[in-house]
Amino acid sequence: MTFTGERHIFSLQLIGADAATALALLRDRLSEVEWQLSGHVVADIVIVGETTASDGSITVAIEALTLTD
Repeated sequence: MTFTGERHIFSLQLIGADAATALALLRDRLSEVEWQLSGHVVADIVIVGETTASDGSITVAIEALTLTD
């Protein structure tokens, strides 16, 4: 069987006093989400990097693999 899909990389910026808490929740729940993308299945999604700025904001790099349904 052959699969057709794409790898996506995107950034998300978490700001405010609760940025670290939001990142912890994101880490805990990211793979548990049931993604609903018409015609696609999210086969894998992971945090591949994070950077904390001097203002406390956190930029998170996320990589996802989608397959055509």
